[in-house]
Amino acid sequence: MRVRVAVETPFIGDGRGASTGSGFLVDLQRGWIVTNAHVAKRSPARVEIAFKDRPFVAGRRHYVDPHLDLAIVEIDSGAVPKEARTAELGCEDPLPPGRSVGAFGHPWGLNFTATRGILSGVRFRFGFEFVQTDAALNPGNSGGPLIDLASGRVLGVNAATMSRQTSEGLNFAVPVAHVCRLLALLAAGRDPSPPEIPLLFASDDTNEEALIVARAKPGPWAELFRPGDRIVAVNGDRDITNLTRLLNRLRGGPDSVRFELERDGASVVVETAVARQPQVTDRTGVRVSGLIVAPSGEPDAFEINPENLLVIHSVDQSSTAALAGIQAGDLIHSINGRSFSDPGDFYRWLEGQPRDGRLTLVLRRTARARHLFYEYHTKSIPLTPPRIVR
Repeated sequence: MRVRVAVETPFIGDGRGASTGSGFLVDLQRGWIVTNAHVAKRSPARVEIAFKDRPFVAGRRHYVDPHLDLAIVEIDSGAVPKEARTAELGCEDPLPPGRSVGAFGHPWGLNFTATRGILSGVRFRFGFEFVQTDAALNPGNSGGPLIDLASGRVLGVNAATMSRQTSEGLNFAVPVAHVCRLLALLAAGRDPSPPEIPLLFASDDTNEEALIVARAKPGPWAELFRPGDRIVAVNGDRDITNLTRLLNRLRGGPDSVRFELERDGASVVVETAVARQPQVTDRTGVRVSGLIVAPSGEPDAFEINPENLLVIHSVDQSSTAALAGIQAGDLIHSINGRSFSDPGDFYRWLEGQPRDGRLTLVLRRTARARHLFYEYHTKSIPLTPPRIVR
């Protein structure tokens, strides 16, 4: 099916405007459709869905995952055509290299197009686990199914392609097993959000299946984990070879997790409490003076933003803020001499300012000079009436 989305107030990672993608029906009664998070967006968005030869109808983002590039979009079940069929998911199908697959979607606006290729393997790259395929993917394929041509079952959700200027036949899909886990939890009325794991991991090019701790976020976990620890098992499960599998193993799980570690050649067991990551659709920001301001949200933000200061997520390119040179990604060190980490506090402070006032921002961004990591800029812009974005 076709998916189109419009975003007016983008957070980091999304752009303002309209875009299109693909999706496929997985639950007829609930009207659930699977697509990519980058199709459904992680920002407030208007979503519409169209089945073949049918008009677009309104959709709602039911769940957007903060780690995987997956989203579940919901439409009224009455809007689903009677002849529509739900996709058969290969939740436990093996993914051996060489299997013939077909990618379905709407590349470059060529609606309901199929391309053919092979499944090249399962890879862990860019911090995520992917199915690799040489089936052609182009803009408009995102969110569509990657189907096993022998069984007709969905093996993945088409997600990304390497640059055509540097590669050919390197395309990626989210493994369908992760979709199955999300759907099972949602159908049971449970929160499928992955847990907060305040650890950063080091990649090992010689061993892709090693989950090695690089550092822990300051706090309770830093007292339990050391740099170089290798996670061997989680709650007894030893199939934990990358971050995606770790997070998905703990979805909907208990509030306490038992880690088995390999440390300096010895076996170490640690147990700790875990919290759920917040829902992407609950994210809150403030729109003011042509800016979208919100917490950063990245899992490694504590390295460069330990105070969790607010960040510029996007800049209206027709605004005075854009003319002043404010950029998306700028960290707000202070505004009129004050620092903020909570968007609600920031909004309430703005509400108390004179309507004809100005905002003087001290911003931090990555330095252009080679001898510095960061540089600071000060910008002054007129204050406009603020509003909450969610």
